[in-house]
Amino acid sequence: MKKITTIYFFVFLFLSFGVKAQEADNYVFNTNNSANLTGGGGWTTIIGAGENRDTFNDGFENVPASAIVTIPFEVWFMGERFTSFNVNTNGILRFGSTPVFSGGNTYNINGHARLSPFGASSGTGFLDDGDWQTGEVRYKITGTIPTRVLKVQYNDMRVSHNSGNDDASFEMRIFETARVNTTVPNGSGRIDFIYGSMRNSGNAITGGNIGIGYSGAPGTNDFLSVDISNHTASTTATNNTYPNGNITRLNNGRRYRFTPPLVAGQEVDLRASCLSSTSIILNWTDNATNEVGIVLYRSVNGGSYIFDRQLPANTTNVTITGLNPSTDYSYQVYAVTEGKLSALAPTGTVNLTTLPATVNAVYSIISNNWTNINTWTTTAVPVITSDVIIGCIDPHTVQVNDNGVANTLLVETGSILNFNATNSLTVEGNTTNNGTINLNGGTLRIKGNLINEAGATVNIGNGTLIVEGNFQNAATATLNGNTGLFRLRGNFTNQGAYNPNTSTMRFDGAGQQLINHTGTSSGQGTTTVSNSYNNNTALVTPGTPAIPGTPIAIPDNNATGVSQTLNFPATAETITNVTLNLQINHTWVGDLRVRLTSPDGTTRTLINRPGRVFFGLGCSGDNINVLLSDAAASDVEDQCAAGTPTINGTFRPNESLAIGVTSFLGENPSGNWTITVSDLASLSTGSLVSGSLNVTTASGTTSVLVNPGTPAVPATPGLSIPDNSNAGVSHTINVPTTGTIQSVRMDIAIDHTLIGDLRITLTSPNGTTRRMMNRLAGGGAAGDCAGQNLSIMFDDLAAANVQSQCGAGVPSINGTYQPNQSLSNFVGEEQQGDWIITVSDRNGGEIGRIMSANLYITTSQIVTFPPNADLYFYNLLMQNTGSEVRTQNTDIWITNNATWTNGVFRADNNHKLIFPDNATSTVAINASHADMLVRKIGNDAFNFPVGNAGWGAPIGISAPATVTDHFTANYVRQVTPNDPFSKEASIHHVGQCEYWILDRTNGASNVVVTLSYDDVRSCTVGTETGLKVVRWDGSIWRDHFHGGLIAAPYTGVFSLGTVNNFSPFTLGATFDDNILPLTFLSFDAKPLENDAILDWTTTGELNHDYFEIERSFTGDNFKGIGNVKNPITRNNTKNTYSFIDKNVGIENREAYYRLKQIDTDGNFSYSDIKKVNWSINNSENQAVFVAYPNPFTAILTLEFEVNNQENMEITLMDMAGRRIKTISQSFSKGNNKLELNNLKNLAQGSYLVQLKSNTLLKTFKVVKM
Repeated sequence: MKKITTIYFFVFLFLSFGVKAQEADNYVFNTNNSANLTGGGGWTTIIGAGENRDTFNDGFENVPASAIVTIPFEVWFMGERFTSFNVNTNGILRFGSTPVFSGGNTYNINGHARLSPFGASSGTGFLDDGDWQTGEVRYKITGTIPTRVLKVQYNDMRVSHNSGNDDASFEMRIFETARVNTTVPNGSGRIDFIYGSMRNSGNAITGGNIGIGYSGAPGTNDFLSVDISNHTASTTATNNTYPNGNITRLNNGRRYRFTPPLVAGQEVDLRASCLSSTSIILNWTDNATNEVGIVLYRSVNGGSYIFDRQLPANTTNVTITGLNPSTDYSYQVYAVTEGKLSALAPTGTVNLTTLPATVNAVYSIISNNWTNINTWTTTAVPVITSDVIIGCIDPHTVQVNDNGVANTLLVETGSILNFNATNSLTVEGNTTNNGTINLNGGTLRIKGNLINEAGATVNIGNGTLIVEGNFQNAATATLNGNTGLFRLRGNFTNQGAYNPNTSTMRFDGAGQQLINHTGTSSGQGTTTVSNSYNNNTALVTPGTPAIPGTPIAIPDNNATGVSQTLNFPATAETITNVTLNLQINHTWVGDLRVRLTSPDGTTRTLINRPGRVFFGLGCSGDNINVLLSDAAASDVEDQCAAGTPTINGTFRPNESLAIGVTSFLGENPSGNWTITVSDLASLSTGSLVSGSLNVTTASGTTSVLVNPGTPAVPATPGLSIPDNSNAGVSHTINVPTTGTIQSVRMDIAIDHTLIGDLRITLTSPNGTTRRMMNRLAGGGAAGDCAGQNLSIMFDDLAAANVQSQCGAGVPSINGTYQPNQSLSNFVGEEQQGDWIITVSDRNGGEIGRIMSANLYITTSQIVTFPPNADLYFYNLLMQNTGSEVRTQNTDIWITNNATWTNGVFRADNNHKLIFPDNATSTVAINASHADMLVRKIGNDAFNFPVGNAGWGAPIGISAPATVTDHFTANYVRQVTPNDPFSKEASIHHVGQCEYWILDRTNGASNVVVTLSYDDVRSCTVGTETGLKVVRWDGSIWRDHFHGGLIAAPYTGVFSLGTVNNFSPFTLGATFDDNILPLTFLSFDAKPLENDAILDWTTTGELNHDYFEIERSFTGDNFKGIGNVKNPITRNNTKNTYSFIDKNVGIENREAYYRLKQIDTDGNFSYSDIKKVNWSINNSENQAVFVAYPNPFTAILTLEFEVNNQENMEITLMDMAGRRIKTISQSFSKGNNKLELNNLKNLAQGSYLVQLKSNTLLKTFKVVKM
């Protein structure tokens, strides 16, 4: 019978997502003939020999299906994941757990994701080998993770009914789809067909095709067919017929390979949101471009990752439900092509823990008001137990429109939480912000922590943010203070951007608050700018320019011409000289004649047809501009230049003006002069334009203008004030720059015949009007002033008011005075714009002018500090009631003001508190101060808010010279490390309780230094007028004397004049009773055998009486065990003491000691506590020398230890080094004791004991009572 043999590569998928994105022809096809079938052992048979027979003897074989076989790895085929398969004897492999169809291998087999490397399309299965019955279908797994291979082999199968001996062997190799986080193996998801000996014998007519496809008619997305004649693949079905015998195109080593495409890109930034006890929303960014789907894998409680779900291509979020409460989950996201997964991105994993079952999660589902029940998944307004999440799944904007509560709060990425101005939200637990929180004027109170995640923003606005836990600003997160208040009780951690703007930072914790700043911060401060403004160019009554006379036409060809009369003022003097300036515009000057006639009737012809005569005519040029003078070098008659005017310059007239008897010489010039210009020929026109007659007499030269026109009127200084006008006159001064007003002054000068009737007002651009002066004349009313003129500077700080002024001189009011109404009403306004000064004359009959006016405005202007590594606060409120605020890794800038109420500010690593120019601070107090370096920049006087050891101890400086100067200070409440006895003679003694470090760290300004004092802190101040400022210069205490005392804002003494060198400062004394506490310079306690040896050194014992030695075996409950009296002579020198507590170490391992110093008035104080431990075998902990009692009377006992037997010299000497007693003898190794006797008659005072050997030199001070 006829048999059709077909070779297929089919797929059919039940996809769990929407429209199919995969395409069969995305598999890369190639072939070669160099492959071999897999041999060897390890196979598992899934259809055995003899199972495929012609059971019914009808010429057709059964087509049985195998059992379902589990694949120990994942296979992604045409974009779907498989972990099992089964086969039938018709050459078909079907992925999945549904048995393979047992019919023929046609294109319209439904529900099959299948491969067919050599299928029988007629619906009959391959026969087992007829002779040997060895035909079988078998499989095995080769390779290792992640490159394992499933090999399914059809071995010794008879593919023709009519062939008893010829058979065929072929196999499918299905490669593991690797899930890796590095490079995806090239073979991942690949499918190979390998062919061995392919025999098809008998009477059958053979033909076939090979392909990949979906059910139904093959489509371009579903089907791939291989033409085995030319070994090409296409989406069009191919049929070929082959003769009996070997199918040469498939025979002996032919391999067809189908390689799925690599994923171009990855899925990144996987993150979890909207977490509840049983659900979660995952979001990610799809950076892949050719995926056919998205795949999630999941791990539970740290276990292995397993497949979770597949999603359509381009998906970027999914809601996962059915989770267990309080369980750890981890998710990974991949893109998948037809057969390959993308590599796992570094950000493609997210770890999370579901909430406990008791958590009441409430999500926003729309943008709306907080109080709108439709906003929330619970259709109820959140309550105090609600864990509120804003922005699930989409970003939402929720408006806090009333006072609200929540247990916890989460603002998701892209979501916004807005506050109405007067409303508040209280969160009992933590708040996490991934979006934006705008407080506006509202209040957000968080009783837990506030975590501002990466990319999130909190804007305090003019509201209040209260965080009772810790604040953490993550990298790329932003906190903007705006103008609001940030109250923090926990730690401040900033890895992002903190911009305080003009907000207030209040630390009000009850314990230590740490500042850890590794992000950026910007600052905003203020600077004071003073400028003057005027518009004095407008304070002028303008004049008018001269207007030339109208040119006078000269009649053409008229001998009479045109005449003008010039009137010369009367004089008794006679003419000594005459000149004439003359300007004539005329088209042919050669026919002109000019005559001048004096009041006496003398006529002189000055110009008469000048120039070369040509055919009876003179100069043919145009215009004349001449000065006619007898003193000129050349005659006007000879002139005729080429330019215009053709006659131009100074020339002698035709007839003399003032030479000879026929001239004007000697005549009286008074009266009318006449100048006549005549045109003596035709065909030319012109006019007399201007000129001047200049007559000289004994008194000088007087000029009279020719055709004068209107003369110029000069400008008049000042702006005229209308008489008896309430409206008066206004003068505008424009201020072009912005600034907030801090103070205003104004000066004005007015010339007026009666200033008593003037009113002056000043109006700001904001419309505020203040009267500077208001004086009404008449009736003898108060305020009249009959004086003239005023020149006033109006200044609120002046000593006297302008209303009480009226001097006798001119100007009658002259100086600086308070205005009638204060200028302080302008403070806080914006200065930019037009300021208007209005002056009114309130009575008639007087005249005057505003002569000048100036405004002097001081403003505060914003200064910005660009983002940098330091941390900025605009206002700092210290209200930590429990411990301290400590900056761990950054300098802190206070750009406006620091207020110290409670708590101490401290720093690690010498970081500083910095106040820039114009920043201020309240005074340090014991309860609150900066126990750290404090720097002040600028030209402001400043009191450094420093302190130490529970004391606030400000130190002040006067204003430096420049804004770039800065000084740095700190305070130390302990004995100065410098010798108090090395001092200038003018210093009686140096205080030993405290000192300040004040350094000029930039600039060259000298300043007055003020040291604060306190009777307790400074160890009995005594007579305050005896205090002085002293400074250590490296070798000696220098006296900066007593410049005066201040009582506020703290009690202090300032230096006499400025200080030009800086170093440690402390209080000095002029008298005995100033700053004279007993000061412990040292106190030590060590064991010696079973004894405790106590040594101490003091200074400042003027009021000291005696010491009481106290001991405790527990560190508390001290009891007195002995006394040591003060030396007879009390002074401010150093004194050394010792005391031995005998045998105390026999029954005790350790003991504690302290000294109680008692003054003559009964007051007392304690030393530090010292511990002695007899169980420690440490030579450094052992006393090696002691002298007692100290002070002594008649006997002084020495105890000491030597390492080896040796000779030693022991000497008692006075303080000048003179020997009093010497003992030389050999001492044995170990402890030794020696008594110095017969010392009763030794004079009272201080002495030295010296022990000297080859290995030891010890000197000790003792005191004789």
